[in-house]
Amino acid sequence: MMLARKRKNTMTFRMWKNFINKETTAAAAVEAQKTNKEEILMIRTNWTTATTNYQEALLALQACKGSCRTCWLEIRENGDQDFPIKIVNPVLNDPFAWEFSYGTYMDPESLLRHNFPNDTERDLTYHWIAGFGNPVAIELYRKNRELTEGLNAGIGTCFPIRIADAQKYRDTFVCDGYVYPYPEKGSCMVDFWKPKKRIPAYVPDQTIGKVFTVCTDVEGDVISEIDSLERTAKTLMEYAQYLREKQ
Repeated sequence: MMLARKRKNTMTFRMWKNFINKETTAAAAVEAQKTNKEEILMIRTNWTTATTNYQEALLALQACKGSCRTCWLEIRENGDQDFPIKIVNPVLNDPFAWEFSYGTYMDPESLLRHNFPNDTERDLTYHWIAGFGNPVAIELYRKNRELTEGLNAGIGTCFPIRIADAQKYRDTFVCDGYVYPYPEKGSCMVDFWKPKKRIPAYVPDQTIGKVFTVCTDVEGDVISEIDSLERTAKTLMEYAQYLREKQ
C-alpha cells in the first residue's frame, strides 16, 4: 500500500515536471521567435537626409514607398542615421587643422568662383601659403606666432604660414628681396587646403536634437504594411503631442 502510494506520488511529480518543462519550452520558443524576428529586422536609414520638417519627411517617405520599399518614419537624434543634418566641423576653424592639398596658378576672378566651406579655408587660400620647416620652430609659430630661424627653411615639415609672416621671415633670415604675391591682387600661384587626416570635414549638428528619419526594412518582408503604417502614425502622433506642448 505504501509502495503504491509512493509510486503514484512519483508519477504525479514527473507529470507536473514534464508539464512545467513543456510550458517553459513553449515560452522559450516564443521568446526565441520574437528575438529572431528582431535580429532579422535590419533597419536602414540611408534613403535620404534627415530633416526637421515633417512635410519634407512625408514627401521622402512617399518617394520611398513609390520604390516598392517597406518604409516608415521615426524620430531619432540627429546623428543616429546614415545621413544626418551636418555642419562644417568646428575644429576646422583652426587654420592648423588644415594641410596643404595642391597649388595652381589662378587669377582673382577665377578664385572668386571657388566654393569655400568656411571662412577659415577662405582666409587660408587668400592670406596663407604652405611652408616647410623645423617642427620645433613650427610649434612656436603655431602657439605664439613666433618667427624663429628654421621656420620656413624650404625643407622639413609642411605647415600653413601667413603670407605676411612668410615675408617677414624672408626679409629677416633670407634677405634675397623676394616679395610674396597675394592672390587677391593678381594672378599667381595659389595654395589650396584640405582637413588633416582623421579630421572629418562635416559632422552632425549637435544643436538640432531630434529629426525625422525615413527607415526601411532591409529584408522587405519582416515589417508588414500595417506595421509600417502604425510606426509612422505613432511618430506623427508623438510630433503632434510635442507641438501641442509647445503652445
